[in-house]
Amino acid sequence: MALTISGTSNGKLGNLSLSANTGDILDSANTSFFGVDQWYMNANRTTDGTLTAWTRVPATDGGGNIGSAMTVSSGHWTFPTTGIWLCQGNFNIVNTATDNDNAAILWECSEDDFSTIFTNRPYAQTYVEDEGFTNNKALTYVFDCQDTSTHKFRFKASSLSSSSGTYIQGITGSLFPTWVSFIRLGDT
Repeated sequence: MALTISGTSNGKLGNLSLSANTGDILDSANTSFFGVDQWYMNANRTTDGTLTAWTRVPATDGGGNIGSAMTVSSGHWTFPTTGIWLCQGNFNIVNTATDNDNAAILWECSEDDFSTIFTNRPYAQTYVEDEGFTNNKALTYVFDCQDTSTHKFRFKASSLSSSSGTYIQGITGSLFPTWVSFIRLGDT
């Protein structure tokens, strides 16, 4: 069985040949195609509204990123390139003061920089039964970013209360209980 690998003059697309089978492969150094990014919430959130306290996971903490970073301003996320993106998040919700509290996380998406919001979107609600308990909620969404200037999203919390002790947990020591990650799957 013969194996041949060859590249084009721009170095971004190669050709893989196995015997009589031929197919194209992408160069992983081509960061215009590949994209991976990770962020964590850097402070607790005790009130309803858009989650705004985000920090990119640094390489010094074992975090790996490919390509340009996502950007976030006032809780509004912008993709570095167009494409189909797998977006994942884990939200750690804590109840410290009362029994039987609810909390919700909404993933709000927009194609016009939040003039309108998609009506069908991921949503997670949790019921924290007892004082001192924690619930993790995961959200996953595949987002089609056709225009980086207008196709954006944000996370919103509801039913949080500092008086009842229900909050979304930010960084704890060196742990990231609430985090999000983004993986570019392909072109739009």
